[in-house]
Amino acid sequence: MSVALGIYNRLPARSRSIAASARGYYLNWWRYGNDTERFVDEAIERDKWDADQWSTWQSNQLQVVLDRALRQVPHYKKLWPNQPAPGTSSLENWPVLNKKQLRDDPRSFVAEDRRISRMFHDHTSGTTGTSLDIWLTRETVKKW
Repeated sequence: MSVALGIYNRLPARSRSIAASARGYYLNWWRYGNDTERFVDEAIERDKWDADQWSTWQSNQLQVVLDRALRQVPHYKKLWPNQPAPGTSSLENWPVLNKKQLRDDPRSFVAEDRRISRMFHDHTSGTTGTSLDIWLTRETVKKW
């Protein structure tokens, strides 16, 4: 159990309600903003796409992610110090990431141009017994 959850559980009922409401407002601030409607409209528009449109969009998005990982993510920069590495533009040439690597050094998967203190810290539920720490930008939280 986390320290925060332990403290929360020891609070009187009224204080727990205030703490839960404060957390709700905090999550609402992270999840919604002036661009929420645009993100919704874009998602609805994508629902109308055919297979070719999806394939093109996914390929473009994948390329953006792979390029960014090569340039900004310490874990991947260590794999290919002389970037751009031959063949790294295709996902099939990337090594499979296992949970142990992510658990051992989760911060090495955060891009260097991001400040963890300004990101949303979340974790998976840990259905295999151990959760994974992840950090998300506000834009990512809102789009999700």
